[in-house]
Amino acid sequence: MKYDMRIDGRTIETFDTFEGANAHAERLNGILSLTSPDKKAIVIGDYGRVGE
Repeated sequence: MKYDMRIDGRTIETFDTFEGANAHAERLNGILSLTSPDKKAIVIGDYGRVGE
């Protein structure tokens, strides 16, 4: 299973674990809150093909 970290619908990076993706998104959101408060990094997961 893969987890994408996205901003404005664009994938910034893909991770193998939710914990890694979420930690990176939290760090990035700390920066974005100061520089671009209208943007937010989110984690999207479990989008693999059926049967994987």
